[in-house]
Amino acid sequence: MSIPIRVALSVMISIVPSLNIATARADDTIEPPSHSAYAVTLAGADLAGSPTFSIKIGASLEDSKPKPTPTPVEVDKTAQIAPQRQVASQQYDPSSIQGIARQLVDQAWGDDQWDAFSWIVNDESGWNPTAEEPSSHAYGLGQALPASKMRGFGDDYLSNPVTQLRWMISYIKDRYGNPAAAFSFHLANHWY
Repeated sequence: MSIPIRVALSVMISIVPSLNIATARADDTIEPPSHSAYAVTLAGADLAGSPTFSIKIGASLEDSKPKPTPTPVEVDKTAQIAPQRQVASQQYDPSSIQGIARQLVDQAWGDDQWDAFSWIVNDESGWNPTAEEPSSHAYGLGQALPASKMRGFGDDYLSNPVTQLRWMISYIKDRYGNPAAAFSFHLANHWY
């Protein structure tokens, strides 16, 4: 089996001939006998399944070992500034939101508009119904600006993804006609 190797890795292999990529595991560390020139860590594999490495020049074995995660510190939340919006803490699974969105898009336009609609939501909010753009305060799945635009679709517009989806569908219909046209505009202008 042939594994593509970068130049830095080929140098490492010639110095450490005992490296066996077939049996190496993520976070395995190999150090040369000098204990100070470098440390090599097998970081894992890339998308194609090829091994990836982390090489620290001038590092010792101690420098290359994973550091323990610090213990979280209890924070007095009363000392922090209250958020601008109070949002319900209910968590939504993006796949369940996508399932509902797909049904709504199919009802509004047909299945051929799903890819464009999905791309816009993914780019705008990552399917997070509580996503807020820090500088403009655009909010929700479709990044309504201001968020109160969605109020006409339900008082729960800050926390309910279905309310946000209904607003977004109405917005796209009124402004662009369909998600494909909104997608084209978004590609050219980086907003919709």
